[in-house]
Amino acid sequence: MKSSMRRGLILARTVLFAVFVLAVMLATPTVSATAKNFEINSSAGSLFFVNGTTGNVGIGTTSPEAKLEIGGEK
Repeated sequence: MKSSMRRGLILARTVLFAVFVLAVMLATPTVSATAKNFEINSSAGSLFFVNGTTGNVGIGTTSPEAKLEIGGEK
């Protein structure tokens, strides 16, 4: 694996972890683990979602169609 690709993967993982930590710190989340999925919610909606079947991760979306999908206002 090229070093630039490795750095990109490390950066992506670091950003994902930072978003997860901020979501937990800034909200009063509820955690549910049903149907093999993992989700952290706040009163504003879904903050972090992992599809237990596909392994896809969603931030701000509960229906990620890629390995990492970040939702937001359009």
